[in-house]
Amino acid sequence: MEYIQRTIAAYDQSPQKFIDSTKEMSPLTEINRLAESLPAGGLVLDAGCAFGRDTKLFMDRGFRAVGIDLSQQRRSKESIGRIS
Repeated sequence: MEYIQRTIAAYDQSPQKFIDSTKEMSPLTEINRLAESLPAGGLVLDAGCAFGRDTKLFMDRGFRAVGIDLSQQRRSKESIGRIS
């Protein structure tokens, strides 16, 4: 449990660093490939969703997507989509 708490604390300390280091990444190829293999309108769980970028991409494709993340900083009100 201590490992998990340390991991969460590390993510909570530097949300802007994460944003800056991943903002140019585009998972569209992977998202589209996965979306093609799922039933239309299906439910997608984005575990470790961070700020919800991928959650929103699934929602934009008509899926019911739910994002969860242990880091409170990453599921802030600025997050995209339904983040728990």
